[in-house]
Amino acid sequence: MTNRDRWTVYPLIFLALGLAVRAAILSEDRLAAPPPELFEADRIECRELIVRDPDGTVRLQIPPAADD
Repeated sequence: MTNRDRWTVYPLIFLALGLAVRAAILSEDRLAAPPPELFEADRIECRELIVRDPDGTVRLQIPPAADD
């Protein structure tokens, strides 16, 4: 392997390893954080609201307004 080949291959190897380690670290951080149980907002806009139980049963459904 020539010196020129080394200047091409080794940086690519380190880049690939760095990206793999970064992806592994980020995916572990995202999996470790629990989903938020409380959401606060000053204003929420939507056309229709459906609230479901964890088993999928619809608990509340507010249909869109007739003037839309």
